[in-house]
Amino acid sequence: MNSKDLQKFKAELLVEKQQIEDYLKEKATPDQQHLSDPTDTMDEKAQEVTNFEEDRAVKQSMELRLKQVIETLNQIEAGTYG
Repeated sequence: MNSKDLQKFKAELLVEKQQIEDYLKEKATPDQQHLSDPTDTMDEKAQEVTNFEEDRAVKQSMELRLKQVIETLNQIEAGTYG
C-alpha cells in the first residue's frame, strides 16, 4: 500500500473511530424514559428486556470494532501495517 493510500485509509479509520466513540458515549448515558414502570404490562417488560439485550449486543460489537480500529491505527503509526 503506497503512502497516499495509507493516509486515506488512516483518515477513514479516524472518522470511524470518532463515530464509534460518539455512539458508545451516547449509549453510556442512561435514558430515563426506558426505566421500568411498575404499571408496565408483561409484554412491555419483555420488550424492554429484548431491547436491552439487543443494545448490549450492538454495544459489545462496537467496542470490539473500536479496539480493532485503534490497533490498526497504532500499526499505521508504527509503520508495521500491511
